[in-house]
Amino acid sequence: MTSKREKFNGVFMAALMVLSVFAMGMALTGSAAGASVGTATQDKIDDADKNVTSNARHWVGQQLYIDANDTTYADASWGLYVSEGTDGLGTFVTEVPLDANGTGLIDSTTLADYDGDKFVITTSTDDAVTFGNGAVTNVASGSADVTAEEFRVVTQTFSASADDTTVEKGDSTTISYTTNRDGFDVEISSDNATSGELADIFAGNGNNVVENDDTVTVEGLGQSDDINADFTDIDVGDYTFTVEVTDTSASGEASITVEESSDVSVDLPETSDVDRGDVASIPVELESTDTAYVAIGTMDGAGFRTIVEVNDGSDDGEVTLEANTYNMLDHDASMDDKFWTADDDDSVENVWYNSTDIDTPVRVGGGAKSHDVRAGSSFDTNNYEIGGDTARTVMRVYERSTGNMSMWTAPADAEITELEDVTDAVSDDSLTQSQYIAEGDYAVAELEATGIFGALEAQPGSNNVEKLVSLDENVSSLNFTVEVPGGNAYEEDSSVDLSANAGAMTVITNQEDGQLFVLMDTDNFDGVADGDQRLPTFTVNAGDTGTTLATSDEDDATVDKVFEMESVDVEFDQNDVSPETNQTISGETNLAPGTELTLSIESDLESDSASAFLTEFTATVAADGTWSGQADFSEGNDGQGYTVSVSEPAGIDADYDATIGKPTASLSIGDATTSTVTVDSVSLSEGGFVVVHSGSATGSFAGVSEYLEPGESTDVEIGVSGVSDGDEVYAVAHLDANGNEQYDGDASYKNADGSAVSASASVSAAEEEPTETQTEEETTEMDEETTEMAEETTTEEGPGFTAVLALVALVASALVAVRRWD
Repeated sequence: MTSKREKFNGVFMAALMVLSVFAMGMALTGSAAGASVGTATQDKIDDADKNVTSNARHWVGQQLYIDANDTTYADASWGLYVSEGTDGLGTFVTEVPLDANGTGLIDSTTLADYDGDKFVITTSTDDAVTFGNGAVTNVASGSADVTAEEFRVVTQTFSASADDTTVEKGDSTTISYTTNRDGFDVEISSDNATSGELADIFAGNGNNVVENDDTVTVEGLGQSDDINADFTDIDVGDYTFTVEVTDTSASGEASITVEESSDVSVDLPETSDVDRGDVASIPVELESTDTAYVAIGTMDGAGFRTIVEVNDGSDDGEVTLEANTYNMLDHDASMDDKFWTADDDDSVENVWYNSTDIDTPVRVGGGAKSHDVRAGSSFDTNNYEIGGDTARTVMRVYERSTGNMSMWTAPADAEITELEDVTDAVSDDSLTQSQYIAEGDYAVAELEATGIFGALEAQPGSNNVEKLVSLDENVSSLNFTVEVPGGNAYEEDSSVDLSANAGAMTVITNQEDGQLFVLMDTDNFDGVADGDQRLPTFTVNAGDTGTTLATSDEDDATVDKVFEMESVDVEFDQNDVSPETNQTISGETNLAPGTELTLSIESDLESDSASAFLTEFTATVAADGTWSGQADFSEGNDGQGYTVSVSEPAGIDADYDATIGKPTASLSIGDATTSTVTVDSVSLSEGGFVVVHSGSATGSFAGVSEYLEPGESTDVEIGVSGVSDGDEVYAVAHLDANGNEQYDGDASYKNADGSAVSASASVSAAEEEPTETQTEEETTEMDEETTEMAEETTTEEGPGFTAVLALVALVASALVAVRRWD
């Protein structure tokens, strides 16, 4: 469509070409053509439909534009007359006011009563004016003969009708019209269709369509054209289309009824099972339609009937309706909390109720209550009947259940935000069961329960954490809390403020398997630290059975599981390394499996400053808490000391000192008696123990020294047992393989041939020291003292009674702890 601004460029160009000298001795200078166009003139240009041209046809209803192109006529009042041709001016019709630039606008709507007449425009002195494309081309002297100046204004006729008044959805038709005009635009509107839907209907098959706010414009229609209409994606219903010519008052109407395609079908699964209080998934299959109506329940059976309209916005032929059995019968609940679709591109459009408001979950009866479900391609809102192609199934509602609570742990940097992450983390051992949580790791409470997910979904909040917090506030019979256990049997538990700790929590639901996961970031959750305990607790109370998920007192249930915080501990094994690449460093930790450790290795400058080195490696904690990684010692030398420390995660104080090369040891044994073996000297490169064996270096265990630091130790006395005079005993050098400074059967130091580093000696009987014999009188005094002490402990008012109370309290506290940890 040519814009009005473009149409009137010709006006100014024509004005520039005027070279004629008008009558009355006045010549048009053309100065107005070069002047800027004022606001009033621009408004006229924008509002105009057609430029006045002498001896041309114009249409009633058009806004007709004229331009005198001379400030001589500024603000003048010209006149519009009926033309009498050679007889001059006829009836005066109206004044035509000009603005400061000499431009004017004639509303031809007022000329409808003059249909068929010709008109002429005159100056204020009744001089007839000739126009070419809106611009003045000549001003006559007088108006005796106006045949050269006259122009015609004609009424446009127009009528419209649909070639097919009834079409099936997906079909197309045409709107035919008759008119006496060629070359015009029409605007189409309908009370039952948006501008977007109108564009879908009329945009195809060669129509040039422009979408407006509430209408569409079809441009460039000819006298013998038709308007094509396509109803492929249009809802079933009755449509009346109003077709109006854009620049005249001509209009027409066409009515079309869109019916379901004869190929339309709607289907449902055999059954849809759900636990009371959960969300039922009802797949609806659609063919040759995007809309279906699903009715749940019957008035004579279930006592309720709810009808839901769904739309297949994804055009995949299926809509999965999610129906919240917790609150789907509550008229006041938000529709989005009761019904939604699994695919975000699909939608729930409307919900109707053929029953009174019911504020309880869909009921269960006899183990499972089967509720009728029907779907169809049409719905009669007057009698609540599903029509068109229909299908039927049942929604079976079962009793809900409460299972167990379990505790898991995950690394501090774990990214677990959805169910798939949980599955992957369990699969790769980065989410493992444990009630002991290292500081900074995730504590994960897993609740096994059904029938809770509808109530959770119905809560306000933009995410599951906010919904879980709201659940505790809004649903008295269904609660998830985290308790702080009392310090003893007489101190009550307190509750963690979940809303204040929401930023440190993640909640993941798995209705299909009846799982709820609550992840707590212990770096930020409730200020927990080493030794602190927390008790995640889930409770279902029967209470008022009319408003809860429970149906009787027997349905009351509480499950909990305590977890305890531990300070981070990283330990190192006794590692033998050579000055080569790919040397194994290992250990164990209480950090969550899956945690990645970054460890730094720094050489000991004092042992070999010429070959100092610094390197690092990574290791991942395994499911059993062990870790190992490959480190590069190729820049070091045999005998050079080094230190391994943890650099990531940050803040862990753990290191290990060792020496490159095989650990070495030497020892010499001194006296050996039946009670003591003396090691004169022992040198252990990595530290460790001296273990005494009887009969051979691998014989029966007889005794062990305390932990010996790396280096040389002398005169080490080791208590022994189970040896006799004349036995051969062996002192064997052993490593502290796990670095805990406790003998745990650690491996021995080896000689070059692989044998244990050891020394032996023969046992000689130890000299017995004389024993002082007590007199009869002294023994009697001891017996008397013992009797007196026994009598004192039986006094009720004395300290013995206090000790009994303390013992009772200790036992009670222990029983409470057993309950929480079981």
